[in-house]
Amino acid sequence: MSLLGRFQDWSERRLRKSQIRILFQNQCAVEHLIREEKLLVEMKLAKETSTLQDLLSLSEIVSDAILSLTYQTCLEDPASSELLKINNILKANYAALNEGRRLFRAQMGLPRGDLVDFATRFAPAAGWDRLSDTEWDGMVHKAVANLKES
Repeated sequence: MSLLGRFQDWSERRLRKSQIRILFQNQCAVEHLIREEKLLVEMKLAKETSTLQDLLSLSEIVSDAILSLTYQTCLEDPASSELLKINNILKANYAALNEGRRLFRAQMGLPRGDLVDFATRFAPAAGWDRLSDTEWDGMVHKAVANLKES
């Protein structure tokens, strides 16, 4: 294989790995935010708003992308850009949720607790360097289950 061919293979593997990372983070974050939003609605601390529907829509987009990546080496540029936009939306929602918790705890005189940043909260337990086929298989199963529910 030529040097250019090896570089192209390396580049595609690197891009695929970065896409899997953002998909992992997006899937974990959207699941967490959906659970939190449902809990707030159940506790009557929030009204049923379009936020939950928006999160469910984002979840479907992420699930579609995961399933698309199972059949492709890499996602196309528009899909990658959309995943980055979703990631930014999820970061903003997570930050707002954490800020609300921080304010509540401050009013009650409680310690800060388990408020961790987005990147730390939604990373694999073993770290990004050890993201394995087991995590990928779990992501695919969740994506299939999510699309069956909707």
